[in-house]
Amino acid sequence: MKKAAGTAVIASLLSLCAPLWAAERVALVIGVDQYQELPAAAQLQVAVRDASLIANTLKSLPDPFSVNLLTNPDRESISQAFDSFIEEATNAECAVVYFAGHGIEFHGENYLLVKDTKFDARSDETVRRVKERLYFDSLPMQKVLDDLDETEANLKLVILDACRDNPIEIEGPNGTRSLAGSKSGLGRVTAPSGMLISYSADAGEQANDGLFTEILSNHIQMPGRSIMEVFAMTRAEVRKQAGALAAEGRGVLHEPAEYSKLDPSALSFSFRPGPITQAPKPKHMAAPSTPGQTDAVKFQSQKEAEVRIKLAEVNAKMDSDRKRYNDALNVINTLTHNKRRPVREGSPEYHKCVAASNIIGEIERSAPELIEEKQKLEAVLKTLGVPIDRE
Repeated sequence: MKKAAGTAVIASLLSLCAPLWAAERVALVIGVDQYQELPAAAQLQVAVRDASLIANTLKSLPDPFSVNLLTNPDRESISQAFDSFIEEATNAECAVVYFAGHGIEFHGENYLLVKDTKFDARSDETVRRVKERLYFDSLPMQKVLDDLDETEANLKLVILDACRDNPIEIEGPNGTRSLAGSKSGLGRVTAPSGMLISYSADAGEQANDGLFTEILSNHIQMPGRSIMEVFAMTRAEVRKQAGALAAEGRGVLHEPAEYSKLDPSALSFSFRPGPITQAPKPKHMAAPSTPGQTDAVKFQSQKEAEVRIKLAEVNAKMDSDRKRYNDALNVINTLTHNKRRPVREGSPEYHKCVAASNIIGEIERSAPELIEEKQKLEAVLKTLGVPIDRE
């Protein structure tokens, strides 16, 4: 009896020491080729194929994901699937949302378009009304980020394989007209803490059909690669292969972009833990290098990936500091704009100004070191003969 009681106590203690997130991997994968309200020229050809590739890749890993694949879903089915996914993602080890299809930005809000998204708009329709309609007729990007953030999954990934330049035409009473504000496709969003958002193309760019997803799928299957290495190496390879396709007149030049605020506990995540190996060659690749070039190419690719990861971290820190600096400056300007009522020493407003001033001082002191580190990393990329990302 005493032994059983002791075992129960030990089991309870062990459960308390376990991670707060469950050892579960879940994914919602969406591909939309068909749009009921768009003309034939705006239909897509390979979004469903790309979504199926990612779904099969995640399901075939040694530690497989539980995947829900949706192809050409309407708003009702995607809403139900997304709500179920959010429940499954609660406290998961890794939660992934993948979307291939059309996406637009409208007055600062991003929307992922589904099969039955409606595009008819009255000429007198207000921005607020259009936003309300898009919220219910599509999958709002902000809802995806907010709901995924609340799951408290250890690692949250949003992967968007959508062009970021395509305008969506709206049929109004006066004929076809552009939806104001939607000229540049999906816009940049701020990743919540613990999340990485990956786009197949940078802002304003088109993407070659299937290239990003094929290369990403290959790198997901590489043993021993951390999450940041997977996306950094995918970005470098997409840029290289897209450049080759563009030079041959068979495609366009584009480069993926990631925005992340991953927690330290997520940085070591690997889709496929194990000894490091090279990714299989994607079908889009140009002719292989000669045997004598193999080691040099391998070293340069690995070195470039390492430098780009560090450079991404520096750029993210600089972006964060820039926002904190502006926020602090706004606090001071707001509290001191009224010259007739100066801030009294010791008042709550005074302490807010002091805190904001301290933030500004801290950022100004650290800025030169960050700038120097950025310049050094860019110099390394220059010696490797590869282009430097400019934000």
